[in-house]
Amino acid sequence: MLLHGITRCIYLLDYEAKYCTDDDINLIGSLLNDEEKGIKIQALNALNAFASLEAKQYKIQEFVPRVIELVTTIWDSDLHIAGLKLLNSTTMEDYVFMMIRRGIPSFMEILQGKNHLAQLQVLKLLVTLSQKEELLYDILNCQVFPDFLSLFSPQLPGNVLCQMLILVQSLNVGMNNPQYQSVFWEYNEESLHEALFGQDSRLPNKLLALILHPEEDVQRQVCQVILCLEHSKSNESLIDLQNNTMQLTP
Repeated sequence: MLLHGITRCIYLLDYEAKYCTDDDINLIGSLLNDEEKGIKIQALNALNAFASLEAKQYKIQEFVPRVIELVTTIWDSDLHIAGLKLLNSTTMEDYVFMMIRRGIPSFMEILQGKNHLAQLQVLKLLVTLSQKEELLYDILNCQVFPDFLSLFSPQLPGNVLCQMLILVQSLNVGMNNPQYQSVFWEYNEESLHEALFGQDSRLPNKLLALILHPEEDVQRQVCQVILCLEHSKSNESLIDLQNNTMQLTP
């Protein structure tokens, strides 16, 4: 209850909260090691509140390794939501993103879980990670469940579907970056890449079904993804044509 009260005070009295010292934040951060899961969650919420203060952003980065460890080793939806919210709220330096790399398989498991709030938060994080060229292959080659495309079901909440579609678009844009394409990448058969972009992927059918979704935001995002995928195919055809022409030219 004390941690909950601190969290509320930070949001309500942000001007005063910015004068909290690093020692104050360290004290709250130390509670991430408490034996009780509930206290860990409330400590994450309090740190997340501090992360909303620009003056405390750099300090909060120090706790990212421990937060990643908690999120990837404890299977609890409430803890996942609190930890992922903190990761999404923190302005991270490049070296911090590299720490997150080892957590990608666990993030993908959370995505394929049943808790919609956790799915929403992990999707936001994956979208951010997918924009980092150094992490793009790690995400695309990550193993997923055979029924991964069930995440495009119209039964899912609209905000989760929108983030899922944004992730697909971000991955597709990254894959078609000339620098990424300059390397020959191999993907395992059960990878996210094969599920979304492989020759046998049923993603196009899933996207067509979502065009009739009752929420306009989902419809709009589906159209953007379809246009993005079609543009990529056109570019691939043009590149193949150019390569064939060069081979035929004496």
